[in-house]
Amino acid sequence: ALSLAAGLALASFMPLWGRNLRRVPLALFGMVIAHFGLALSVAGMATESGFSSENLSAMKIGETREIAGWKVKLNNVTPVVGDNWVALEGALAAQTGTSKVYDMRPQARNFFTPVQATNEAALLTRWNGQLYAVIAPVEGGAGSGPDALWQVRLWWKPFVTFIWLGGGLIAFGGFLALIGRMFRRFKFRRSGNDWSAD
Repeated sequence: ALSLAAGLALASFMPLWGRNLRRVPLALFGMVIAHFGLALSVAGMATESGFSSENLSAMKIGETREIAGWKVKLNNVTPVVGDNWVALEGALAAQTGTSKVYDMRPQARNFFTPVQATNEAALLTRWNGQLYAVIAPVEGGAGSGPDALWQVRLWWKPFVTFIWLGGGLIAFGGFLALIGRMFRRFKFRRSGNDWSAD
């Protein structure tokens, strides 16, 4: 899939090869951008599927786990209350290398009506991927004291952001192609030519 994405990315610019870029129709630029966006999306899907990392751990307050170069520390777990739910909210500090420390707040929620339990993942988006965190109490753990165990699940999905960036480029390329087509039709009508004959 990565080879396909690389080939598609290269091929998307071939229509511009050897041409005067100032004279290239806007619709052609749109086509190039849209195809390059498709290549980015395919690359994002391939890396997310093939190179994602996952870590499931039972953690105490103050403990740290590592995943794909990230260090994630569980600082605290506190109860929070919403309109129709109560939750246990984890305070996680995530850092990679010497970068700034990012705050992540996953929740284990319990709803009243209808009665159900859900996990609200915390999401940290960087240019080269996304870090997900989910927290839940460990069944049979040591209550809510400092020795309590919490189930923390971490995922690192590399370059998953390329999927959304590629989708945006596809939409932008389609918009340029549409505008270019409309502008060309407008020029033909102003010059007195029959568009249908083109």
